[in-house]
Amino acid sequence: MQRGREPDADEQQLWNDFRAGNPVAYTSLIKSYSNLLFRYGIRFIQDRDLVKDCVQDVFFELWNRRERINATASVKSYLFKSLRLRIFRERSKWSNSESLADDYCFEMELNIENKLIENQTSDEIR
Repeated sequence: MQRGREPDADEQQLWNDFRAGNPVAYTSLIKSYSNLLFRYGIRFIQDRDLVKDCVQDVFFELWNRRERINATASVKSYLFKSLRLRIFRERSKWSNSESLADDYCFEMELNIENKLIENQTSDEIR
């Protein structure tokens, strides 16, 4: 940022350029806010990979919906709220899924021929 210019004015111009479809402004938003968003997101859940995915999803959705996004008084607040909602949405998906017991036994048949031979041998023995 240049001295003498208000950061809010620069932030607003960047946001407006992004909303207008400027890929350079979009890239600048990502560079400016991705680390900040990651540090913010890690406060809610300690799963670093999930937070990284959520940050990526926020930016992906921003680009896809840029034409429908309104102006905002604070880009940072908008992005923080978007990330927080995304994390809570994703976390609820994971916490609602059933977990397997530690002693659950997986059985997997890798070769159908072995199973057919085993069945045939078993039939012959009977």
